Amino acid sequence: MTKILKKIKVPKTDAVIFKRERSKFWYIQFPVGTLHRSDGMFKQSLKEVNYKKAIKLAHKVYKDFWIKNEIKDTDEKIVRRTNKFDKIAVEFIKLRIKEKGTEGQRELGKWKNHFIHYFGGLDIKEMDKVNDALRESILARKEEGNAPQTLIKYQQLISNICKYARKRGLINYEPSLIKINRIAKEVPPYEEEEIKILSNASRSKDEPFYQDLSDFIQFCRSGLVRPGQEVLRIKHKDIHIVPNVFRDEDGMIVVIGKTKTGKNQNVHIHPQYYKHIYLNRILKRRPNPKPDDYLFFPFLEDRENLVKVNQRVSNNFRMIAVKCDLYINKRGLERPMYSLRHSALNQRLENGVPMEFVADKGNTSSEMIKNYYRDVRNQKQMVNDHIKLFPDYYDKK
Repeated sequence: MTKILKKIKVPKTDAVIFKRERSKFWYIQFPVGTLHRSDGMFKQSLKEVNYKKAIKLAHKVYKDFWIKNEIKDTDEKIVRRTNKFDKIAVEFIKLRIKEKGTEGQRELGKWKNHFIHYFGGLDIKEMDKVNDALRESILARKEEGNAPQTLIKYQQLISNICKYARKRGLINYEPSLIKINRIAKEVPPYEEEEIKILSNASRSKDEPFYQDLSDFIQFCRSGLVRPGQEVLRIKHKDIHIVPNVFRDEDGMIVVIGKTKTGKNQNVHIHPQYYKHIYLNRILKRRPNPKPDDYLFFPFLEDRENLVKVNQRVSNNFRMIAVKCDLYINKRGLERPMYSLRHSALNQRLENGVPMEFVADKGNTSSEMIKNYYRDVRNQKQMVNDHIKLFPDYYDKK
């Protein structure tokens, strides 16, 4: 088979167009299942040289194929409408859209552009057929080059649809999920001086949003939190000031009631943040807050829509990091807003706080810290470990 030179995704489908080494024409390819092709893939030359025209033609070929090969109920007695996987999936996704908004819309896209071709006409009660369709559909996505994290999200959608069907009493099984090895995505931390640069750059903009963003950035590096909705959910009633913690200084603890792990988290905030930012910046900008007022960005419209607010905060953080030439680190890796969590964890470890204690207060595990944080990304730890490993040499210096 000749080498593929270039591959382009066809928008709003699970098809791609590609060019081969020995052909001037574009080809189309998309998964259709073994019901229609022995290898489960539709492939065809588009007889077109221009890629824009090829994409337009690919849309037509894709649409025509599925109109021609629509899966119909050949025996209504066997596949009643109430048991059709498609009907149950759409019902579930509609509920997800109401609850999760954008996330539900993405799941609808996954269903319409990919899964419906494998599951649409199946009877959800037929466990073996559902399991076969799941395997075929996930392997097709893998063939397209989807990352393990993406494959897990696709597979989770089918699992959640089946859970919904179980709750409704339609089935009594769970689908056989394919084991997918998740590859940990490296998210390097920001150094302390870099965080100061980001915070000051945001603060230099004389607008309420950027004043809060500056304080938000410092908050995420001052406590072992997960930047995003967990922090944006904090209200003033969640803040507890403990008097006389040390030498007449008060301590600030924030109780986060809804976390990724499902359990409450008491977040201990760095004393410098409490003194210099919470007291001298936040409360001076908005004195006498009500218990139900949000700590950050209370002035935004649709403040209850955490997904929307989180997206805006994340996008603006990225914009500032890019402008400060800090978003990409020296090794060419991106550092999104979540890198602030890695910064906070690394700083506690570098300051000698035991890993088990950091894990407990950071609402994670020692294993996760070993896998994600305490490795070659931690420059200071590397140096210390290197010296400890060769005492016969360095002790003489």
